[in-house]
Amino acid sequence: MKATNIKAILQKKNMTDSDLARQLNVTRQYVNAISCGRGNPSVNVMERFAAALDVPLSALFDGYPLDKLKV
Repeated sequence: MKATNIKAILQKKNMTDSDLARQLNVTRQYVNAISCGRGNPSVNVMERFAAALDVPLSALFDGYPLDKLKV
């Protein structure tokens, strides 16, 4: 399962890859790779992404109805 909703969530929250990278203390390239479905992040990493974006973990993955997210 790929975390392809990250880019859409970033857009909804008016954030960039760089903003999220700063919050997570990782590189922008790492955030971009994960949000484009490259790599194989651990559950812990995905939990950190979800916490930084203030969304449930399931929201990061395909199939989650993004219209239910509150910004």
